Amino acid sequence: MRTDQHAPKSFDPAEYEEVGCFDNHHEDGFCSMDPGYTDREGFAGNYEKRGRCDHCGAGPLRYGVIFHHVPTDQLVVVGLACAGKLAMSSLTQLQLKKKGAALVVARKRAAWTEENPAEAAYLSDLDRTGRDHFLNSLERQLHSKGFLSEKQTACITRMIAKEAEWAARKAEEAQGAQPFPIGRVTVEGEIVNIKEKEGFDGNPSYKWLVKTDDGNKVYGSVPTHILDDARWARSDQRFTEGELVTYREHLIGKRVRFAANFEVSKDDDHFGFYKRPTKAEVIA
Repeated sequence: MRTDQHAPKSFDPAEYEEVGCFDNHHEDGFCSMDPGYTDREGFAGNYEKRGRCDHCGAGPLRYGVIFHHVPTDQLVVVGLACAGKLAMSSLTQLQLKKKGAALVVARKRAAWTEENPAEAAYLSDLDRTGRDHFLNSLERQLHSKGFLSEKQTACITRMIAKEAEWAARKAEEAQGAQPFPIGRVTVEGEIVNIKEKEGFDGNPSYKWLVKTDDGNKVYGSVPTHILDDARWARSDQRFTEGELVTYREHLIGKRVRFAANFEVSKDDDHFGFYKRPTKAEVIA
């Protein structure tokens, strides 16, 4: 946390006077400064240490504006954006400008929210935006600028539609489903999907999604001997490439029976996970 007098939270524009400007690309030959520049002490801050703005820290700077801080008789180097702040006549004027800018943003945000109520409500869900980097970036832009572009708004609209479609499909699938099995039980069902994951030892591991006969869905590791049977399903020779394709081709759609320890998901009463499967077999 900066405590010097040139930090954005503590400076007073009335204490600064512009004495020059320059371009760090010396080949362009642009440089204009007060003749007394070399007689004053430079502020040992961002520009001296890292070539960045002494006020906000942005940079590295190509174009710099030099200001004389009267109370300390020091010179500070800032970028063009911060130069506009330092050139204001007083702290009161700067504060009024900031309040005016904030008011404009607030009005734009209110107008966008009124025009797009569903999208605004979707972004206001902190649980959702906290988990999604893209939504989080849109929420920050809405807060800072007060609006989103047509494409960004349309993207949120599509996300709302897809989420509603997914919720409806999940509700339809849950109709008639029995309570999710908890503890160690034996289940039967159809293999819906198989995915490849990176294992702890760097080798791939395989997970499957099984829809059980009681209407629930369970997710977990495919037992090793089931994978071995799938590898040998069509040939006397072991498959060394495209194993995921082979597994999907031979297992998806088939029925399976196995025992395991089941645990229901926190987000879905009819979806869960299992550990330590035993007695797994593909049912003909």
